[in-house]
Amino acid sequence: MLANCSECGRLYPALQPGLCPDCRQQEEAEFDQVRRYLQDHPSADVADVAAGTGVSERRILHFLRTGRLRLQGTSQVLACRFCGVPLDSGHICPACAERMRRQLAPERKAGSPKMYTFDRRLRDDGH
Repeated sequence: MLANCSECGRLYPALQPGLCPDCRQQEEAEFDQVRRYLQDHPSADVADVAAGTGVSERRILHFLRTGRLRLQGTSQVLACRFCGVPLDSGHICPACAERMRRQLAPERKAGSPKMYTFDRRLRDDGH
């Protein structure tokens, strides 16, 4: 299956969704730069990290939203998509995630068919 890279737009064999191999390699190199910078400057904010590494703020925010990085203390950068509470990483706070899980659980149970082997089904029917 082919896909377009979300970064450069190039067509590539989609073994992993999102980025082509070249852009994925670039993203990993940028993540390593950010990680090394944060080891030496643990209290740096997004703007400081971007200035110190040359990695874009957009990419750093992506690392935060996907959980690859976490902010120390309360965040004025990331907020829950539903309630707006500050986050240290991700898109949804634990309380909203739990509420969504509880709301979806009954739907999942009602809509999920039972799985069984053909032989077991015959035994359950008494044949």
